[in-house]
Amino acid sequence: MELLYRQLWVVFILVTYVNARMWRSRVQRRIEAKPELEPGYRRLYRGYLVWMNVPWLLMGVGIFAGQVTSTFDYFELNGENTFVVFWWVLQVALVVLGTWWVFVGGGAEMLERHPGVDMVPEWPASRLRLYWVGMIVLNVAIGAHFYFLFPGQPRP
Repeated sequence: MELLYRQLWVVFILVTYVNARMWRSRVQRRIEAKPELEPGYRRLYRGYLVWMNVPWLLMGVGIFAGQVTSTFDYFELNGENTFVVFWWVLQVALVVLGTWWVFVGGGAEMLERHPGVDMVPEWPASRLRLYWVGMIVLNVAIGAHFYFLFPGQPRP
């Protein structure tokens, strides 16, 4: 079981890749109907793979470096492990970058023009921005849960 806990980040990468391939195949009909959208879908596909795998790759680096014993160590945000702290800082950075992309970088408009992207409702850009705000609230709630409510963890 310990081996599974140490290598769970690899499973996360594989699941991310499978999910990306599945939604890519689902939008193939849309690409065939409107070939001019293909570069945008390609960009979204590649961005998804990079964006979603960066945390898992960092998790693997910490485990391979011997600084973290298992995937579950990343839930114990107590300020004692630099790799764990950096992983959480990366999570915050990804949310900040995603917020910039959705609100300033034209991401909401791109998602509106390219419907069918996995886990993104087919809504107008203005509503997608509200959806993103809801996702931020959810991410903050999850982070707060792990920081404040994880049982038995010492706090800095």
